[in-house]
Order: sequence, then C-alpha cells, then structure tokens
Amino acid sequence: MNINIAFNTIIYIMVFLFPGILFRRAFFSGDFKSSFESGNTFERLLWNMLSSILMLVSFCLSIYFFNIISPYKIKFDIQVTDITDTFVCIYENKLPTIFISETRIIQTIELLFSIYTFSVLLGYFLNRIIFYLGLEKRFSVFQFQNSWQYLTNSNKQNNIHHSIKDIYYTKVDIKTSSNELFTGKLHLISYDKESKIEAITLQDAYKFYKLTFDKDLEKINEIKAAINDIDPHLILHSETANNFIFRKRIKGDLFTIFNNDLENISITYIKISNFYQKFQKGLRIGLSITILLLTVFSIAYSIWDFHIFRFSNYYKRLAFCIFTPLIFIFLLLTLISIFNNKLLKNNRKTYLNQIKDSLIILLMFSIPYLYIFDILKFSYTIFALILYVILCGKYISKQTNK
Repeated sequence: MNINIAFNTIIYIMVFLFPGILFRRAFFSGDFKSSFESGNTFERLLWNMLSSILMLVSFCLSIYFFNIISPYKIKFDIQVTDITDTFVCIYENKLPTIFISETRIIQTIELLFSIYTFSVLLGYFLNRIIFYLGLEKRFSVFQFQNSWQYLTNSNKQNNIHHSIKDIYYTKVDIKTSSNELFTGKLHLISYDKESKIEAITLQDAYKFYKLTFDKDLEKINEIKAAINDIDPHLILHSETANNFIFRKRIKGDLFTIFNNDLENISITYIKISNFYQKFQKGLRIGLSITILLLTVFSIAYSIWDFHIFRFSNYYKRLAFCIFTPLIFIFLLLTLISIFNNKLLKNNRKTYLNQIKDSLIILLMFSIPYLYIFDILKFSYTIFALILYVILCGKYISKQTNK
C-alpha cells in the first residue's frame, strides 16, 4: 500500500509538475533567471502546476493540428484509454496498467520525454520571441519582475537618442554610503530570489578622489605630473580654484559593490558602434565563409564523385564532405594564428593561447576521420570524441583557474 502511494506520487510529480518546471526554467533564462525562484514556495508550486497543465494541453493540441496539416503523422503507442486507466488506478491506489511490461514502460518514457522536450523548447522560444519583438517594452503583461534590466539597457523609452541602428553600453556612477564615488562600465547586476539588487559589478572601474590646493598641493603636483606622463591609471576629472578631482583606476578586471554600500546610482548610455556597419561587416564575413565552405565542399564532393578515396558506405562519404570544409576552415585559422608576427611581438602569451585553441578545435573535428577511413568503429569514434571533449574541458578549466 505505501509503495503504491509513493509510486503514484512520483507519477503525479512527473506529469503535473516537471513540465511546468522545465517550461518556466527555460522561459526565465538569461538576465531574468532569478524570476524563476521569485515568490514563496506555495506560489512557485502553483505556478509550476498551472504551467504543467498548460504544457500538457499545448502538447496535445500541437500534435493534433500537426497531424491534420502535415502529411507526416506523429503517433504514440499509448492510447487515451491507457492514460485514463492509469489515473483510475492512481485514484484507487493501484499499480498503473501501463507499467505491467517493459515495452509499456519504454513507451511511457518516450511520451514523457517528448512532453519535457516540448516544454523546454516552447519556454525558450517564447522567451526569444518576446525579446526579439520587444514585447516586454510595449506591453506590461510581458514584463519580467526585474525592472533594472530595462533601465540598464538603452532603448527608445529611456534614451531619446536611441535608434535601431545604434549600439550602446551602459556606464554607471555609484555613490556609496561612505560618500565614495565610483564609475565604470556596467558588467553585471546580481539579484536575490526576490529580484532585488544584491551587488553591482563594474568593468574598468575608477574611484574618484577630491583634493584641495590648500592641504594637498604637493600631492596634486605629483598627480598632474603622472597625468602628463600619460599614466593610464589616472584621469583628470575637474579642477577649480580650490579643488582638484581625479579618477584612479581600480586594479583588477572586475569590481563589485554590494547592496548595503549603495546609496545612489547614475546611469549613462554611451554609443559605441553603428548597427549598419556591424551588419555590413558580418555580411561580408558570412559571405566569405559561405563561399569558402562551398568551394571546399565542392572539392570534397569531387573526391567522392571521382572515387579518389574509397569509402565503405554512403554515410562515410557524406561525413567526409561535411567535416572536410570545417577542418579546412580551422586549419586556415591555425595557420593565420601561427603567422601572426605582430601579436607574437606584442603579447607572446595571447599568441600561444590562440594557437593552442585553434589546434584543440582542429583535432576535435579531425576525430571523425577515424571512422571515415575505417580506423575505428563508429562506437569507438564516438567514445574517443567524448573522451577528448572531457579532457579538453578539464584542461581549459585548469588553465582558467591559474
């Protein structure tokens, strides 16, 4: 009896809770991931259950309309009667009939996996659609709880000079409770579970210092001399008859100020580039890569067509035509990195890191050749690829932590 109760509870959770959790986790992603955990436990449970019901209804309707419109049919071996019988068994505290055989269990797992996948994809798709169309800025119903993300990103509502062709970054000036003033490029705002600011992280952060000519004349002269010598860590802010104010760079890549130290925040949007220029540059690069891929693919296809290499089956021929252009691209990038003498002279460490990264990617895309040229079986090749990725991940993480 107790085993049946526990088992039936698990079924309820898998059907009426997991789809909603997966949907909301995918929907509240990116900058708004803290909204997923907002509210108390009871509220989150209700939202997850409601989302699960919506996902089940949406999944059934999607399959129904897809089968009507498309010539291809999606069918599951589990019928409606099986599902109703299952819930009757759960109500009567009996073992559901769909778990009486291994085949039925596999069919149930396939159905649940399809529902979970649909929930994740729908949540992510709705998130992207809302942001891409800017619906969260036009309609309050689509706005997430965290309003700071709207304030710290330039748009037409909070920046009258903003245009679709412009790209801005956000600069913030922060005054702390101890009357210290900091400025820098906004890197990240951390939030707690209630979407309140926990900390603000700045990039290229500077601290303001105020000196008086009466008391700090000698120090002011030293700072002026350093500024005249083009010290990158010192910037003159303003100078009056009595006061001298300058900014000093804070050491480190990122600087964090916690919420209990915040008093005032000033936000400035600074234009850094033009959308059309970036689009034209991206278009040129995309066309160049496309032409190069088509050229190499044609060469690979000619190797296939003229039987320069003998392949044991069609899939190996196809894999050869797909991976050869990719390997050629990464080989070209590796050669460019190797002959980058300017970077070698200016920054030897970055030069070596670029070559190392290019070789790692080149080797990864070369592993399928072990299967294509009958050196290893397909399963061994997949295992070698997974092992290589794991080892590279550990190596990169060690390099990052150094």
